[in-house]
Amino acid sequence: MESPAKAKTINKYLGSDYIVEASVGHVRDLPRDGLAIDVANGFVPTYVVIGGKEEVVKRLRALAARCDRVFLATDPDREGEAIAHHIAEAIRDENGNISRVLFNEITRSGVTTAMSRPRAIDGAMVQAQEARRVMDRLIGYKISPFLWRRFAGEARGLSAGRVQSVAVRLVVERERAINSFIAIDYWNLVGHFFTSADEEIVARLVRADGRDLRNPSGSQVDREKDGVPTHIATLKEAEELRDRAMRETYAISSLATKEMKRNPPQPFTTSTVQQEASRRLKINPGRTMKLAQGLYEGVDLGTTRGRLGLITYMRTDSTRVSEEAVDAAEEYIYGNYGKEYLPAPRQAAARTAAVAKKRAKTNVQDAHEAIRPADITITPKEARKHLDKEMADLYELIWSRFVASQMAPAVFDQTTVEISGGPFLFRASGRITRFHGWMQIYAEMEPEDEERGRRAAGARGADDADRELETILPAGIRKGDELSLREAEIKGSQTKPPARYTESLLVKELEAKGIGRPSTYAAIIATIQERGYVEQRERKLHATELGMKVCDVLVNGFPALFDVKFTAKMEGELDTIAGGSATYVKVMQRFYKPLEESLRTAGRGGARAVAGYSRLGIDMGRGSAPLPAGDGNDAANSSAPVGQPAPAAGEAVPCDACGAPMRRRRGRGGSEFYGCSNYPACTATKAIPLDVHCPACGEGALVERVGGRYNSVFYGCTRYPECRFTSSRKPVNMPCPHCGNRWSVESIREGEGTVTECPKCRKRV
Repeated sequence: MESPAKAKTINKYLGSDYIVEASVGHVRDLPRDGLAIDVANGFVPTYVVIGGKEEVVKRLRALAARCDRVFLATDPDREGEAIAHHIAEAIRDENGNISRVLFNEITRSGVTTAMSRPRAIDGAMVQAQEARRVMDRLIGYKISPFLWRRFAGEARGLSAGRVQSVAVRLVVERERAINSFIAIDYWNLVGHFFTSADEEIVARLVRADGRDLRNPSGSQVDREKDGVPTHIATLKEAEELRDRAMRETYAISSLATKEMKRNPPQPFTTSTVQQEASRRLKINPGRTMKLAQGLYEGVDLGTTRGRLGLITYMRTDSTRVSEEAVDAAEEYIYGNYGKEYLPAPRQAAARTAAVAKKRAKTNVQDAHEAIRPADITITPKEARKHLDKEMADLYELIWSRFVASQMAPAVFDQTTVEISGGPFLFRASGRITRFHGWMQIYAEMEPEDEERGRRAAGARGADDADRELETILPAGIRKGDELSLREAEIKGSQTKPPARYTESLLVKELEAKGIGRPSTYAAIIATIQERGYVEQRERKLHATELGMKVCDVLVNGFPALFDVKFTAKMEGELDTIAGGSATYVKVMQRFYKPLEESLRTAGRGGARAVAGYSRLGIDMGRGSAPLPAGDGNDAANSSAPVGQPAPAAGEAVPCDACGAPMRRRRGRGGSEFYGCSNYPACTATKAIPLDVHCPACGEGALVERVGGRYNSVFYGCTRYPECRFTSSRKPVNMPCPHCGNRWSVESIREGEGTVTECPKCRKRV
């Protein structure tokens, strides 16, 4: 037993014949100092009793000696299996009659059933957890010192992690995608049509002169250079189409209504409960897991019910639900909502088959059920009387999601109207809810920015303009009805950049890419923020300057090790150990080979990534590295003109205001600049030019700046505002051998790190 609260709840059901004692988590672990891994002889770890746990181990040994039999009831997952193994090793010489029991729910029936099915400790699961722990130790101890050397004197407390560093990479790559995003302008033509009864239909132009019109997505830099645009690309074109459209006569050319069903969501897994708690309740993943742990371990519901666990085990990848839980849900739904809210048997069977098929493809650990209420008759209203607000809100979310998952689909009538006139086709759609089904209890939410993020990253979803125009259409309209176009409205828009990650979206992305395990996501997200690699502003995750630089060093120095696919592959390898299809040693050898190779070549491959970094002061927010006197002057956005290339090393730069020498400094915004050495008496600043002439005007030099909508680093001409050239990627003085362009840019590419390419022909230089 790990938790005192859990021990207290279980003791209530087992009675006085049992002594229930908590280990309060792990009792043994790798020592804090030293590697403690014998790599040469099979990656054998050396464990020690965790500091402060000596008395816990002593008491467990004493209790084991007094008992006839020992049951180890730690959490039913790999981590719990490892804790049980370490406890067994510590007490075996006092009592070897040891069994393992699993409590998926801490209720009377759950505890009674588990105690009737004791088993031996699962050695394969223990080895899978040990492999994870050893991998993490090898990464941390062998690569973190590499960061300390690279950033010596600049930043403290840096660390690398097998999963955390890949999570930082995802945030950094999204940050750069946002900063380099150039919006595509487009226009829509929205017609306001009226029937003979003066009822309005609002429809969008979707075809003109035989050309289908579809709104663009993505960035200007990703557009195809050739071919006719599929959207209205200019205001002039929109105005010409409007003027022509107003002269046509219109009628309904197509009217189609079809029934649409929306199936209920699956019950929660660890990942999805973290996502939904973040979206709906604004509770972060770490807090969600603590609250869920409390609901699982047991709460006091007063004299009537007493102390019991309210939900099943909260660390699970499975959406499977027991037959008993399905029967209980069916009874509850029938009694409270009516027969029509129960799903048809075939629909339920189809959903179960689909989930099973998906599980087979994604290596889901199906050891226990989805997260659900342990007793569906304990409604959120009843539980709320005995819980604090956050815990009550989370219980209601879990309870409602589970009940909804067992209900009938929602049913809609979707009507699409097409209106034709000459070479123009307008379209409108309307949706009417015929039956709420599961949405009666679990209201549908508009998606967060993650939907926009996926679409902007390349995934196509429903057209934003079409969704905006969904409305209730007039009753009684028919195909062939004539309509009058009274107004054609021009609406200008721009494509949007990928959304920044929220904690919810980052959890979803990690799960989708197979990185880490849902039970570790909360700790990962907390760690990358504590290290200063990522910061949260208005619930959005922003990569810091430090995070970007550390990411570049790791990706360039250890490209194979911090590759997203490699990290996901290692997670799959851990599953093979747990499933018995691979051995601990074989998996560790496959992991260690690229690590060893990366460590051999890191000095060469990582040097280029860090070139120039060691001279820069890094603003870490909390615990900033000290900067030279006067560097508190946050004038990085200065646009003081500089008409010459950067001075050679050691060459003095005089202050234009007082003549004193200037020093290189870095402001809190992240941009480097010259500041007067007489600061604070003289506050003059000067931008630092790159060794690249402006490709637009040919007169100015390019300088690094910070600003714009996303407060990001970009490069602009020193002749601003006369010359408005900007580049989101760093220009370098390197002509393109392919097309003759006089300059190139540095870009970060997934799996490759920093590459140099031509901004004109996009070929590598």
